[in-house]
Amino acid sequence: MLKPYTQLEEGVLDALLDEYLTCDDGGESLSISQRKEKLMKLLKAGEVFVIYPPDDSPPCLIPKQQVPAEELSKYRQLLRDLESDVDESQADEPHVAACKPSEDADPDSDPDFDLELELAPHLLESQLEVLKASIRFPFDLGRTLMTSGVKALMDTGKVSLEDLQRLLHRHSTGDFGDLCIESRWANLEAVGTEHQVNSRYLLAGTRLFVQTELGHTQTMVMLESER
Repeated sequence: MLKPYTQLEEGVLDALLDEYLTCDDGGESLSISQRKEKLMKLLKAGEVFVIYPPDDSPPCLIPKQQVPAEELSKYRQLLRDLESDVDESQADEPHVAACKPSEDADPDSDPDFDLELELAPHLLESQLEVLKASIRFPFDLGRTLMTSGVKALMDTGKVSLEDLQRLLHRHSTGDFGDLCIESRWANLEAVGTEHQVNSRYLLAGTRLFVQTELGHTQTMVMLESER
C-alpha cells in the first residue's frame, strides 16, 4: 500500500531516498545532495510514492507510472480520510479566546490561522497534499511566452531554454517554488477552475515569476521585477 511520505520519520525517509538514488542514478551528473533534493521535489509533486509491499518487506520508493490505478485510488481515499480526521480533531479543540496578536501585528491578520501555521504546519502540508492528490497534473499552460527581461538572461547565457522548460514543468505539475503556503493553496484551487496560477523560483541568482493567466490560454515567464 502507498503511504504519505509526511507520516514517515525523518531518518526512515532519508534512508529511502538514499536507497532509491543508489539503485537509480538517473544518468545525471549531479551530486548526491542535488539528486536527493530533486527526488524530494518529485515526492512532494506526487511523481514518486512510498510503498509498503504486501509481503511485509521494507518500504521503498516507486515512480508514479509504476503504481497501479487501484493503489492510487486507495491512496487518495487515505489522504481524504486523514484530512477528515484532522478536521474532526480541530473541531473538538476548544477555541483559545485569549490568543491575541501582538501590538505591532497586522490588525487585519487572523491570529487563529497564524497560530495554526506556527503550531501545526505539518497538518496544513498534509491538507495541501490531499488537495493536490485530487487534481490532475500537469495542467495546460496554453501558449508559453517570456518577457524581454528573461530573453536578455538567455542572450547573456545566464539561463538556458532548458532551464525555463524545467521551471514550466514544475509550475504545471504543482511545484510552485518558494511561495507561502496560502499562495500554494490558492494555486491548487485555481488549477481546477482555470483561474490565474502563479509560481516563483530562484534561477541563476535571479528571481523569476511564472504566471498562467485566467482561462489557462497563456503562461508568461518574467522577472519578478517585471510583474
